[in-house]
Amino acid sequence: MNSLNKLITDEYEIKKDFIKSMIYPMILFFTFFTSLLGIFKFVVPKFEFMFTQNSFELPLATKSLFFVKNIYDNYFFVILFSICFVSILLIFLYKNNFKIRYKLDKILIHNIYFISSMYRLKNLYLYFTVVDLLLSSKYEINESISRAKVLINNNYLLDRITQIENLLKSGKSIHLAFTYVNLFDDMTLNLIRTGELTNSLDITIKEIKNIYKKRFDEKLKLFSQMIEPIFFIIIMSLIVWLVLAIFVPIWSMGDMLKV
Repeated sequence: MNSLNKLITDEYEIKKDFIKSMIYPMILFFTFFTSLLGIFKFVVPKFEFMFTQNSFELPLATKSLFFVKNIYDNYFFVILFSICFVSILLIFLYKNNFKIRYKLDKILIHNIYFISSMYRLKNLYLYFTVVDLLLSSKYEINESISRAKVLINNNYLLDRITQIENLLKSGKSIHLAFTYVNLFDDMTLNLIRTGELTNSLDITIKEIKNIYKKRFDEKLKLFSQMIEPIFFIIIMSLIVWLVLAIFVPIWSMGDMLKV
């Protein structure tokens, strides 16, 4: 019970740390996005009218600003509706179509930069934690590997673990089964091989669990450190774009008046 409670607590702490790292950047981005909509609604139209009354060539930043403003005026609700519709459709297909869910789960495990590695480490840490818990409760290793998959929600990852289970049932070694699914790194495979050869898999599984926990904590910490600067860079880029789009034509108009 203590081990199960620790597992649940660890999963809760992981979710809490992730949400905590996202709260400030998301509030910042939402505030800026709301301000941007206000600028497109009330500020940009006044400058657009003023700039279009003059014959000088507008800079690219200003043209792009007016282009985005026109999209906002004419297609904002269409775009918003389309995003909502596509999101709901994807959620529906994800929940009801196994092939699509499998492909999306595979992408989530392997193909999203940085996020995939963090997501994979988190799931493998939880998986090996359950395996370690079952081994501590005197279950056999094959049964522990099989039973631990009940907590896995990712269909692709579940399929990989099921393949391990089937390979073990067909008489393959544990090391060969884990190698075949092409999911684990060399360190994990070497530890499993060592534990299998020395009949100390309970010790090596515990070590693997600790390694995945340490790696996940490092990734989460790095993610927390990266996300705020990334949001600031995005927001600062948008601010620079707005400043150039509005003030460069004003400076050009000032130069024309001096002449």
